[in-house]
Amino acid sequence: MAAILNCIGVSDLIVRLVLLLMFVCSTYGGGCTFPESWTGSWFQSGNPGLIAINSTHIQLKGECIEMDSTDKFLLYDRSDDSYRCMVIHEKHRYVLQYKESPNWSKDTLSTICEQISGDAPLFSMFRKEPRPVPQPCPFHPAPFTFTYNRGTGDCANPPSRAEACTDDSRLLLRYMACPDVPGTESNVEELVCLATWKEGSTRYLVGQISQVQRRNSIASDEDTFRCFIYKGQHSDRGMTYNIAQSGDASCNGVSSPTDGSRIMRLTNSDDEHNRCHFPSWIVEHHKWFSLDHSHQYHFTTKNATLKIMNADGSFEEKRLVCHSILEQKDKKFIKLVAHVTRGCESGHMCLWFVRRDTGVLELRQGAALWDAAAPACRAAPQPHHTLVGESPYTAI
Repeated sequence: MAAILNCIGVSDLIVRLVLLLMFVCSTYGGGCTFPESWTGSWFQSGNPGLIAINSTHIQLKGECIEMDSTDKFLLYDRSDDSYRCMVIHEKHRYVLQYKESPNWSKDTLSTICEQISGDAPLFSMFRKEPRPVPQPCPFHPAPFTFTYNRGTGDCANPPSRAEACTDDSRLLLRYMACPDVPGTESNVEELVCLATWKEGSTRYLVGQISQVQRRNSIASDEDTFRCFIYKGQHSDRGMTYNIAQSGDASCNGVSSPTDGSRIMRLTNSDDEHNRCHFPSWIVEHHKWFSLDHSHQYHFTTKNATLKIMNADGSFEEKRLVCHSILEQKDKKFIKLVAHVTRGCESGHMCLWFVRRDTGVLELRQGAALWDAAAPACRAAPQPHHTLVGESPYTAI
């Protein structure tokens, strides 16, 4: 008899627990999950550490218990037994933006979401882990000259310069100091582009900026993450970009391409692809290889650009754009100056090409990069490299 009573008691307890669970689920919406793409660690300006997000929980915010459509979430914070509504938008797989209500007592999702005022602050979170993969910067084709303004006037003379890197997700910004504009100084920054998106006609960019002169120093995420609004338009000289940059690691304080903590105007400085082209007897093969096949030489962009990289494509070493032809003989020899980009370093270099046979070239390169084109061929060349085409039997 005791065993039977105990059994009845256990069953009654189970029933009570099930009813309680059903009550909780009906009261709080039955739980919810965030998109899988949000899982990871995120940086938000003003927070001392990273914010972890998993399928049901946002660190410092609470557990997801109910959602409405795809952007409104009701979160429960056990630490103070409070609720909050978060309206979250995924702008890019590396950028989340949200507004939130104040902490609230238990109520419906719609009621708590109504507590978010129209002028509530907009918060931005930038992905840190898994590590974001940079994407091509939207400003092209470099190089550009640019003016900038930090609120004390346009720094236009001498002009600053933006240069491409071999990795098209990077842009080198060389700021010049203007004697007549207070607060300007010579500085070199490297911009790594991480995310772009569009809202209406407004285009956004999130990137990280590092000080080239202090590359070995440790910079915080607060110092490096920046948000930009930009607009490109065609001009007589090519593309022109108006760019506004945020003053901190958020997207606050930028409202248009001409309103931000720092505004810039980039203008194409020189389309070097129009200077000259590699001759047909070189570009008959768009791909050439060193004899040991350790390096690949790839001609692109209407026969004006040569990329030199490891043969497996794992690491791009140099990008060479034809600048000026100094000497050429028939279809056997050419001497030219190329504008070279190696990493984020750039300059001018002399090149000598000799055709030894069908599908066989000899290449000599200058020993150094020069700021100007004129002196690039004055020094003796390095030892030659023999190149073979993809198909050495292709006739001219």
